[in-house]
Amino acid sequence: MAEFGRRLRFLEKADGDQQPLVSPRFASKCYLAEQLRAFPDSTRAFYEVCEVDATGDQRQLTKETGMTDTVKNQHAKPFIHQTFTTKAMYFSICEIQSRMDIRHPEVLNLEYTRSMMGFVLFEPAPANIAMIGLGGGSLAKFCYRHLPQTNIRVIEINPHVIVLRDEFLVPSDCERFNIIQGDGADFVRNPPHQFEVLLVDGYEKKGLPVRLSSQEFYDDCARTLTPGGILVVNLHLEHRHHAQHLARIRHSFGGAILVVDDYERSNSIVFAENGRSLSLLRLGPMRRPSSLDELAWRSLQGAFARILSALKAQHT
Repeated sequence: MAEFGRRLRFLEKADGDQQPLVSPRFASKCYLAEQLRAFPDSTRAFYEVCEVDATGDQRQLTKETGMTDTVKNQHAKPFIHQTFTTKAMYFSICEIQSRMDIRHPEVLNLEYTRSMMGFVLFEPAPANIAMIGLGGGSLAKFCYRHLPQTNIRVIEINPHVIVLRDEFLVPSDCERFNIIQGDGADFVRNPPHQFEVLLVDGYEKKGLPVRLSSQEFYDDCARTLTPGGILVVNLHLEHRHHAQHLARIRHSFGGAILVVDDYERSNSIVFAENGRSLSLLRLGPMRRPSSLDELAWRSLQGAFARILSALKAQHT
């Protein structure tokens, strides 16, 4: 794809850590520029922030899906921020949507995505998974590789995000994996069948859409799941309606949910089970599933330990 971009300066620690020294949560272009003046050239790195010109790909997408220019233009275009070792998707410089380690593209790079994989502690071999929100495809890629017997359906409303699937090495559609351009709320309102696992991580440029956080939406999520099926939702811990979102999920799932908060990164991962409470009785010793290689398993252990700790605390 042709790219036309603008350049922003990001800080790189002297030890080679690719994380910005200025937290993206509070960064702005002006603030970032001021901070750069305080650091010597040896600690600076120039990273390209690209806005993708995907006209040709979008023409093909329009042909395949019947989308009009009006439909396409109502969605924000993400941009790519690439370092020597990572590639990330943003809608704005303040909020990262997805990040991939270029050296290990199928490993989950962001902590909250590792927490969302905690569903395998309760449902280690789901027959069908639905995902609302593609982003850079981190969870979709991981599940495709490590759950080889699972059918995976991803629903993404933003065609500009779908166009970038090749940038993030998302698998091509096949018999057991496909990405659908559509509204996640419509999907759970009229699902093609029930799913053992439903992952909801559907953020837009302005944050969590109302249609993906209403009481009706969570009620529909419960109906989309098989008995004993697992819902996993990524919420923003500091959202002004966070408590209300949790209350809605509790209402839809009979009052019992598990919340695993990450105060450092402001993510709140919510687990709910359709028809019964998440139970310690279903959790044995934390062993590596046969489908996970050692690298993937090591990357998940910290997040899984926090999930088990939160579950035990909830039952004491």
